[in-house]
Amino acid sequence: MYFRTFKGTVGNIIAIIPSMLTNYVISKAVQDFYITVKSLSCKKQSITKKKEYDNFDLNAYRKESFSMFSGEKVEVTLFFPRDLIYVAKERFGDIIPVSVDNGYTIHTTVRVSKTFFAWLSTFEGQVKIIDPKPTRQQFKEFITGILAKIE
Repeated sequence: MYFRTFKGTVGNIIAIIPSMLTNYVISKAVQDFYITVKSLSCKKQSITKKKEYDNFDLNAYRKESFSMFSGEKVEVTLFFPRDLIYVAKERFGDIIPVSVDNGYTIHTTVRVSKTFFAWLSTFEGQVKIIDPKPTRQQFKEFITGILAKIE
């Protein structure tokens, strides 16, 4: 099932969510309603496999990538205060937090991008890049660049 916005007499529908075998919940901004699908067909198509994707791990890629944006793959050490460690576990999955003063550090792989830096920015400096130093410097330049544009 794919998601698509529909326009019509009922307004803008923002999501279609499979409910039962023939019913779908259609989510409108505030109100939900049901439609019944009278016929549904599937078309079998072959997939051309590419050798370079033989060892591709979708779950690992999802944990490394922020939104749909890709960047250089880098192993990082991040600091999370105690009250935000749940964010690290939710975002990165199976991690082993190391207890340090006032929080935890984690080691994980990310794809460094503006989206990753924007995600870090949402924590207003509470989540910090410890290593590698070049990635930490890139983050500082990202923030400095934003400040320069708004002044």
